[in-house]
Amino acid sequence: MMESTFENEKRMSLTEMSALYLAETSKWAKFLSIVGFVSCGIMLLGGLFLGLFWSVMPNASSLPSGFGWFFALLYMGVALLIFIPLRHQYRFSIQLKDALLSNNQDLLEESFRNLKSYYRFNGIVMIVMLGLYALAIVTAILGGLIASFM
Repeated sequence: MMESTFENEKRMSLTEMSALYLAETSKWAKFLSIVGFVSCGIMLLGGLFLGLFWSVMPNASSLPSGFGWFFALLYMGVALLIFIPLRHQYRFSIQLKDALLSNNQDLLEESFRNLKSYYRFNGIVMIVMLGLYALAIVTAILGGLIASFM
């Protein structure tokens, strides 16, 4: 049984059932992060293919020639952005498994630090996305109003 002390001196212990739940969570987190890594790799290859396709077939679309590589780099950038939280998720899963097997409090704390980083990164991305959605909605409303007066 692992125990940790909070600032207010309350003790909290990790029961066997909690450890079993965490062990299963570790397995699922590892699985999801590996699938995510594979998806990121496919996105990177897809972005590279997209850029090569538009450079070899410039008449395949009505976009100017440089836009193909712009979209390809944007696509690959999104793949790299997705990689960051996946790395934290993977580290969490590995460190949690090792902490549970070795009954190592420091490793358990490190695993939870990675879990915190995973959720913090996803939270920041969500805030940015909600802001962009709000901006898009306001822009669409203003565009509609302006268009109705013309």
